[in-house]
Amino acid sequence: MLGEAVATDDVLAAWGEAYWMLADLLIAAEAQAYEDAEAA
Repeated sequence: MLGEAVATDDVLAAWGEAYWMLADLLIAAEAQAYEDAEAA
């Protein structure tokens, strides 16, 4: 989708960082949901 002209190493690294940041947030939210469900 980005094409070779735009997909430089810096761009790919930034996308990778953003992906894992979002993944970490969602993993933490899921863990919290499980904790909340167990406490109820």
